[in-house]
Amino acid sequence: MREPIAKARPREATEPVSNPGKGCATFQRFTGDPLYPGKRWSEEGPLEFPPAPRECVPGYLPSTVAYCRWFWEKLEPEPGRIDFGMIEGALAKARAQGQTLEVRLMPFGSWDQPPLPGWYRDRYATKPYLPDWPGAKTWIEPDYDGNEYFETWGRVIAEFGRRFDGHPDLESVDAAFIGPWGEGAGNPREKSVDRFFDLYAESHPKTPVLANIDGYQLESGIRRGCGWRCDCFGDLRGSKHATGKPYLDWNHTYEAYPQAIGRAGAGEAWKRRPVVLETCATPRGWRHDWYAGPEDLDLVLKQGLKFHASVFMPKSCPIPPEYMDPLAKFCDAIGYRFVMRQGRWEAEADRGGTIALELWIENTGCAPAYRPWKLAARIGDTVIPLDADPREWLPGDAIIDRTIKVPKEMAAGETRLSVGLIGEAGPEVRFANEHADPAGWLPLGSIRIS
Repeated sequence: MREPIAKARPREATEPVSNPGKGCATFQRFTGDPLYPGKRWSEEGPLEFPPAPRECVPGYLPSTVAYCRWFWEKLEPEPGRIDFGMIEGALAKARAQGQTLEVRLMPFGSWDQPPLPGWYRDRYATKPYLPDWPGAKTWIEPDYDGNEYFETWGRVIAEFGRRFDGHPDLESVDAAFIGPWGEGAGNPREKSVDRFFDLYAESHPKTPVLANIDGYQLESGIRRGCGWRCDCFGDLRGSKHATGKPYLDWNHTYEAYPQAIGRAGAGEAWKRRPVVLETCATPRGWRHDWYAGPEDLDLVLKQGLKFHASVFMPKSCPIPPEYMDPLAKFCDAIGYRFVMRQGRWEAEADRGGTIALELWIENTGCAPAYRPWKLAARIGDTVIPLDADPREWLPGDAIIDRTIKVPKEMAAGETRLSVGLIGEAGPEVRFANEHADPAGWLPLGSIRIS
């Protein structure tokens, strides 16, 4: 760099920074909607989308992601007549609330929830299934290995992809085709699982597809470039004890998730596709039913960071007051968190000339960004995209060393230099630094144009 050189070291933000596609998610709800009371929620997705304020309701965390799921009987009430009106309504509501939408389409629910569509049960082979957990009741499931199921449920998957893949407000799509809620309680052959994941991959080349963590489906999905999700994050059943000795009951935290990730070779998937954690029950249930003390919550949240999660979904149920602060810090830490550590640039330039710019950006989060935002410099009001891809910024340091061309038409005099992470309409991601302007640009200093 030629002299004189200017330098800036913006102060890191001390409060959580809300950014797209990461942090806490709402469930079957959107920012501003009322929470579910108590510890219960609904598996049936919304069909109406009344307006709501954009402010977070008391007892929940700010959210830039909404998660909704719908059953097949609502999506295809008659064979061949697929209705995605609720998807369109949810995408519009998410945008209005400053959120993007994660979606799951489910073939059927548990014994007390919507079954396979009546027209499917009338036409095609089904069978009873009795799960092996205590108190379970029989439900009716399809023949997962039959062509009829693949062709009928597969046409819903394919049509959804045709209509919505790459939609700017669609954050991710769950792969769901086995068992209640599509979460895996069933016994299809491996080649049938592979067939469905091939269909998801073909139908969604742009929007990330997430494989559920249970069974062979995780391995199949990971081989096809999927991210992954789990639906029982935080499960420590059996952790409360009065004798001073911890119980050794089975739970997902100890007996399922670390083992499944290792067996499926999913430990590196977060580098290219997101990881989503849905709570087992709700945080209120954790507090009152399972956890013996703060050390249990601390263990669970450390696991979430180790999994390199981007989204935490506590089912839009009230969060215990004593959990609000640790969960807010957790949601700030998961996903990407870009801190501008230092900027160095030539402080004088001629119109039509160049400026050397070096940026040190640290991703203090636990995952990269997954959307194609652009790093840009702004000199005065002129925005100059830089050749740098934030999707490549894994946790740790990124050094951006570029030469910027100064437009010939730029006015002479002192002007401001700022940086931002932009989409089509301007900055969309905020650096985790203090003093960003309202639009999201982070000021570094000044440049004198001659």
